Amino acid sequence: MTMMTQLSLLIFLLLILLPVFQAIRVRKPPSIFRQSNKEIIFREDDPEIMLYCEASGNPTPRYEWVKNGKRLHLGGDYERVGNYGSVSLKRPRYDKEGFYQCKAINKYGIAISSIFYVIKARNVAFPYKQQVLQMATTISESFTLFCNPPYGSVPNPSYVWALALKVRDNVYSYQPVTSDGGRRTIDGQGNLHFAFVKKEDGTTGQHLYKCGVHNSLFHSNNYGRPTTLSVKSGENIGMNHAPDKMWTSMNGLKPEVKAVSILRGQSITLQCIFSGKPVPNVTWEKVNGPLPPGHTYSQDDHQHQKITLHNLNYEDSGDYICTGHNSVGRSRQTIKLQVDASPYWVSEPPKDQFLVEGKSAVFSCRSLGKPEPKVSFFVNGIKESDLKPDQRRYIYGDSITFSKLNSSDLQVVQCNVSNRHGYLFADAFLNVIKKTVITLAPEPVYLDKVLRTVKFVCDGFTDPSTEKMIHWFM
Repeated sequence: MTMMTQLSLLIFLLLILLPVFQAIRVRKPPSIFRQSNKEIIFREDDPEIMLYCEASGNPTPRYEWVKNGKRLHLGGDYERVGNYGSVSLKRPRYDKEGFYQCKAINKYGIAISSIFYVIKARNVAFPYKQQVLQMATTISESFTLFCNPPYGSVPNPSYVWALALKVRDNVYSYQPVTSDGGRRTIDGQGNLHFAFVKKEDGTTGQHLYKCGVHNSLFHSNNYGRPTTLSVKSGENIGMNHAPDKMWTSMNGLKPEVKAVSILRGQSITLQCIFSGKPVPNVTWEKVNGPLPPGHTYSQDDHQHQKITLHNLNYEDSGDYICTGHNSVGRSRQTIKLQVDASPYWVSEPPKDQFLVEGKSAVFSCRSLGKPEPKVSFFVNGIKESDLKPDQRRYIYGDSITFSKLNSSDLQVVQCNVSNRHGYLFADAFLNVIKKTVITLAPEPVYLDKVLRTVKFVCDGFTDPSTEKMIHWFM
């Protein structure tokens, strides 16, 4: 027999000696692969709110929902959608607000979603029919009109100022107040600052100043108390004066808070407003280091009263100096910036694991944050500390270990990593199968003559939930 004939025969043997036993679907605890964002803001005119919860698993998981810590019974305005666990909240109103969480359950474990905070958008208005406030100032002096915006708008509003022309009782047309080359500036609390006042800043006739809050979700402005401004002549009408602080981002903090706080990876806008004539220009610097790369100024802010710092990291914490300067003098102010971090994964969240009996499984929830986050573990939705003690299960730092596994250890492991800024939540399943054992191994065959057929026998057993295949190799 030639070499080519022998090779052909060997290939033929390989092809016919690949028996494949009928596969049985692998048993699998639930694993959630789609869920909603952690915060969902809805409008009252929205037809519905979708809460997504979709999980894989074998057998197919069933789903339960919890609202504000209590079991949510579906039906009525709470309608299950599709083949998974997603729920449609019909006719959303205040009664739909709350904290929602989904559970996917089969006989091998329980997977839990993140907590979804559902809140109704609010466009909080100023008090109705407020009396006109009468204010007075002097030409060339600095001056501030205070906004006193209402509290509770969702999402957080931005601020505008307008000159309102009274059309009839409580009906106005509005003309936006411009910056006039940086001479007029709105601060982070909605107040309107005049670096120095001109005669034309005064109101006459039916024109009134009004502060407005702008809600981006409703695309509307709510305006507050009407204010008249009387501008008088004074002794210093023609004189210039040096810059002086009117407002900085530190003014927006509570008294006990000593620094402006922002989270790692986010952007922040710092602001310094100075009085002065001519209008002061502002320069920025960071103590003991350069300004973060990529910092920007608003296109319409030629005086650089605002600076935006992007994609911040811990090393960007520190003191930022803003200096207002004009031809008469200068003023320096300090803004303290503290970069914290909500928890974030060091590499990746824990992954699903398929292991054979006798092995150990380690689920790591390695994360960082500032302040340092706390790690809590759950098994099938139950806090680990509330479970019956088991010497095969133990926690060390940010990892939980299950040792000497057996086929009854199918379960879903969850970890919650949290600090005051937020949390991470992840779950991963543990599937344990029996070892594969060869019960009948092929024996050597010694040929002393050319045979047309050679028979090798091989068999074994494996976990009944898995597919058994026999492969031959040369």
